[in-house]
Amino acid sequence: MSAPEDRHEFEQLLLRLIRQYPGGVGEYDLIKELVESGCDGLRDTFGTDSLALFQTHFAVYNSLYRLRDQLFASRRGYLDIGPARVQLLPYSESDAGIERADPLREYYLDLSNLRDTSADDVEAMLDGFWLRFGGFCRREEALAVFGLEEPAEYTEIRSRYRILAMEHHPDRGGSKTRFQEINEAMRVLETAEGAPRISE
Repeated sequence: MSAPEDRHEFEQLLLRLIRQYPGGVGEYDLIKELVESGCDGLRDTFGTDSLALFQTHFAVYNSLYRLRDQLFASRRGYLDIGPARVQLLPYSESDAGIERADPLREYYLDLSNLRDTSADDVEAMLDGFWLRFGGFCRREEALAVFGLEEPAEYTEIRSRYRILAMEHHPDRGGSKTRFQEINEAMRVLETAEGAPRISE
């Protein structure tokens, strides 16, 4: 799927739908509303394979960022585009959000990211997301293995890992099960931190 052909009409529909949700609207509900409003290009891909879903997501977010720029420039409002919801807020002179560097805005406004993303790229992005998500969900449990609690800095985690790994290494008479538990906890914490892996 490419970006909707009549971009202006699509963006105006998007704005009308967002205005129906003063408290904000999630992406799924927004796309569902667009489909029910007659966006045939979206209807063809809604609920299908990962690449088609990515293309739908990208087309909508490209339009959301374009719309945000237009609303802000004309002082008609500020479109707060968050990970959980999109919400139209009143325009404020003090809101410089549109002027700050925004990597997501740059990503979605660059149509080459839509054109050049393959099905394999989408699967790799999804795999990376679930690895990070699983790591964050298990972070507290992994810290407990090290006898640590939040907030814990990566340098502290790394130091504790080295002490415990040395103490419980099977070659030094330690428990193989405990050693594996320590290594698994470190893998979880490295995934959550996005830190370089410590070699065992």
